[in-house]
Amino acid sequence: MKKIFFFCLVFFSSAAAFGQSRLDAFLNGNTVSVYQVVKDVLGPNTILLEDDQVVDLIGLTVGETSRSRNSVKRDENGFLVPAEPASFEISWEDQARDFIRRLVVGKKVKLEFDSEKTNERQHTVAYVFREEDNLFINAEILRQGYAQLHIEPAHMRYADQLRQAYQEARREQRGYMAD
Repeated sequence: MKKIFFFCLVFFSSAAAFGQSRLDAFLNGNTVSVYQVVKDVLGPNTILLEDDQVVDLIGLTVGETSRSRNSVKRDENGFLVPAEPASFEISWEDQARDFIRRLVVGKKVKLEFDSEKTNERQHTVAYVFREEDNLFINAEILRQGYAQLHIEPAHMRYADQLRQAYQEARREQRGYMAD
């Protein structure tokens, strides 16, 4: 038991000494999941952890919504039609960010990894579950219509659940799919 304790102490100390976060140290091993506290939400598919690690949520993308495609009006000759006066409506991205903040900021979450642990932007990629009730955050964001589904071959573990959540949002016309 003392050997295990000593190993963990040395492992975490050496990781900190070389500028690695605990999450980085775990990611370089074979750990399936890690628990962390969420510090902020950077976008509908990106969270920031307390140790300033950026995590992209697997299976979600924030693409062009129907509202943004139709935001510019043109007449029958292709000329721009003057915009209506600015409204005080909150953008879809801000609504999504607020919704996700209520779900996870300040709360402990479990990060589960698939075959690839980082993406091309060197962000950690993970499935995120809220610890208190095991709510699958990736699926809940899709279910409420705050993101689009994006399944990649390297990330298939929860593809069926994500697909069902997305289809539910489309069927119920939630979030950006409401128009």
